Amino acid sequence: MPQTASITVSTVRPEELDRVGELCVAAYRAGGMAEEDDGYAVALRDVARRAAEAIVLVARAGREVLGTLTLAAAGTAYADLARDDELEVRMLAVDPAAQRRGVAEVLLRAAQEWAAEQGYPRLVLSVLSVDGPAVPHRLYERVGYRRDPGRDYVGSWDPSAVMWFYALEV
Repeated sequence: MPQTASITVSTVRPEELDRVGELCVAAYRAGGMAEEDDGYAVALRDVARRAAEAIVLVARAGREVLGTLTLAAAGTAYADLARDDELEVRMLAVDPAAQRRGVAEVLLRAAQEWAAEQGYPRLVLSVLSVDGPAVPHRLYERVGYRRDPGRDYVGSWDPSAVMWFYALEV
């Protein structure tokens, strides 16, 4: 898996499950995407289940957990968008204290490397947008993801929540 001078990425370790779950909730709460005890926070905390059904990557600086993302194959429990032989990026989260250090980019590049090693031709993801492109959109485009507006959709939980679809050829 990729690493920078100070950030390494590999799959989640059993002793990190609780920490990764709390990191996910903290990141999503900071971004206004989850409340402390709502249904999505419960799903974000359940890293043990996610790791049993998908691939959970973790970025670390030494032993410190900085961020995470989940990779889900089409047709599996955590894949909402992936079709055929696509691999879906889900639940990208960076500890609010570690943001703006390149952690998300390192995780996305690690996901691309993992997908290539496993023979997946494409990574897909969606990102919420109420007011148009924002920081996440620029990040995804910088690492090579391209928009596919034909696969955008409106969130069932909020009619103003447009999910913008992105794909990356591996």
